Amino acid sequence: MKKTISILAAIAALGVTSAFAQDASSTKTSTSTASRSAQSMNGKSQGTSDEYTYIGELSAVGDFRVASESVWRGKKFAGFAVQPMVKLGYPVWEGELYASAFFGIPVDEGPAYFDGPGAPGLTRAVSTGNGDKADLNFGYSMPVTDMFSIDFGYTYHWFFQPNIYDYDYSNEIYLGATANVMLDPALYVYYDWDLEAWTIQADVSYSFNLTQYTGGFGIGGLSLDLGAYLGWMFADAYNGGTRGVNPFATTAGTKYPKWENGYTYGGLKADLVFQLNDVAKASFGIQWAGNNDGKDGLTVTPAGTPAGGRIFIPANQGNHESMFWWEAAVTFSF
Repeated sequence: MKKTISILAAIAALGVTSAFAQDASSTKTSTSTASRSAQSMNGKSQGTSDEYTYIGELSAVGDFRVASESVWRGKKFAGFAVQPMVKLGYPVWEGELYASAFFGIPVDEGPAYFDGPGAPGLTRAVSTGNGDKADLNFGYSMPVTDMFSIDFGYTYHWFFQPNIYDYDYSNEIYLGATANVMLDPALYVYYDWDLEAWTIQADVSYSFNLTQYTGGFGIGGLSLDLGAYLGWMFADAYNGGTRGVNPFATTAGTKYPKWENGYTYGGLKADLVFQLNDVAKASFGIQWAGNNDGKDGLTVTPAGTPAGGRIFIPANQGNHESMFWWEAAVTFSF
């Protein structure tokens, strides 16, 4: 049921983007006509022109993506997935106020692990990852000098599928800076107060215009976009702030204790991007990511658990601490 809701929400979000795009496109061409019509009524403006101007200042991005692996911050959270995204922006002061919604809809949830006393399989199966999710994001970005810009905001991570850590949401704030120089270096700091987790990530990127090489074949608008990132994460409550109740504890209602975890991660990507027209582009690329969180995971016996009770926490889903995968996307910008 939750997966159905997430799919319907993703379709609705993309539908809103498409409708907005059509409205925004027609708005820009009809502003002057609407203004003249309003002024012709009793010689007074009815405010139509201003309304269209405000709408016309909105920007929208819609992205529909499929990926052979669901990877986030160097870790695999599910297998093959559909990942739609929609983002709206509006100019405020010297920058942009924005809101976005990202949906991760795994087709392949990945392997399940079991918790319970004695041998695995005596109780429920739980997914190792949080691939079935929605990220609701609000932020503001602005230039501070000709060379540097800042970006800060808030993200609500909503997980639809029960996972090994037994939490279904977390809240995160972030602050980042980007330099308008070669490779567009960026540095972001994140803090998730439910996981009590700090994350620091540095990114670089570069785009090669290939039109000069493909123009002779009648192929224009082609580019090769490269990127790399390196990050570090440490959490005091890696299993979440809404940790589930330990079903094997001698005292009813006892929650699982906090588990600390930290690791370094990194990744590379290469995308071939084709500009279809003024508002749409298609891309296909390959990516690699890895982390040093280990392969074996951790089997623990929480305090208050009877003999034989145990919880297995996999460090990496399917022991994938290094992985390659592909992604394909169609993106609309208005």
